[in-house]
Amino acid sequence: MRATWVAPLLAMVAGLAFFVVLWTAVTRGLASFSGWSALAAKYPGGPRPLGEVLRGQVLGFGPVRENNITYAIPTTGGLYLYPNALFGLGRPPMLIPYNRITYRETTSLLWSRSHELAIDGATSFRIRDRLLKELKSHGVSIPADALP
Repeated sequence: MRATWVAPLLAMVAGLAFFVVLWTAVTRGLASFSGWSALAAKYPGGPRPLGEVLRGQVLGFGPVRENNITYAIPTTGGLYLYPNALFGLGRPPMLIPYNRITYRETTSLLWSRSHELAIDGATSFRIRDRLLKELKSHGVSIPADALP
């Protein structure tokens, strides 16, 4: 009797290993391309602070578009950003001081609005209205016509 299950098992293990290597390369590459890695080195976040977690408010980081990948916690010390666990490779949490965030522009498409802000002149991120209001309440200069 031959072990006919060995080849399919090896194929599954090889496929899983390939997926893990590919996932790691892509997530680390996007983190570097977006500017996240450089900012996280400059503004390390440390342990997650207490506070309301704003999900779905960050639409993109640098040139990388995202959806529910980055979570934000407004704190007294700055804006704490951290990724969804599936996208955490190469994206450590960071705490960006509010004085390093500057407003750039608001864009509208049909009924949806988004706002682009620069971080330390190194990269930008796109956010929704709710996070923009939070940033304004923490001293980030936002034009009155950008607020809903």
